[in-house]
Amino acid sequence: MIFQIILRSCFDKKKLLDCLQNIVIHEMGLEYDLNNEKHNNDIQLICDKIIQVYSVQSDMPSV
Repeated sequence: MIFQIILRSCFDKKKLLDCLQNIVIHEMGLEYDLNNEKHNNDIQLICDKIIQVYSVQSDMPSV
């Protein structure tokens, strides 16, 4: 279920960041501070990796 939500969000970086923050806070129960630079950098890194992986996969020809 969470994977599907992430995939639906990966076309819009802001939406994906919001989705990942929501997962961290509400689904995983972790503390996340929007004002903490490290927290923001970590989420940004994850977001960038997801976008990178998804864009590479979507560029691949289907078999």
